[in-house]
Amino acid sequence: MRALRLLIVLSLAGACGPPGPPSFPAQRAAEPAHSAAAIEGEVLGVDRIAPSDRLASGVQLRVQPGAEGAVVIDLAPDWYLDRHGLTFAPSERVSVEGSRVAKRSGVVIYATRVKKGGKTVELREPGSGEPLWR
Repeated sequence: MRALRLLIVLSLAGACGPPGPPSFPAQRAAEPAHSAAAIEGEVLGVDRIAPSDRLASGVQLRVQPGAEGAVVIDLAPDWYLDRHGLTFAPSERVSVEGSRVAKRSGVVIYATRVKKGGKTVELREPGSGEPLWR
């Protein structure tokens, strides 16, 4: 009877499968690139997104590139940007290169490189989208 219970528990655990990847894109490699993107514009807002208690919060920008609508940019964990001396505030100008990805909530650019003033910081591998903060 005890062996049967153990077998049932193990079968159910195996059926559930392994846990999935973190839900916040900045904590894992960017999703496959749908298209390359390069924008320059004014920062409209800076958000800190905390996906869970176990993962570092990530920085997300809303950028206005000229007459186009605002674009959401996923950058990197705040500690990684702090390490490189990068902070962002509304009204500042930035240039971003990355991968434009269509999500249910709208289009997001996963940044591979961000430039503010004279400082450029690499965030992800351009080809794979693999985060450089790992």
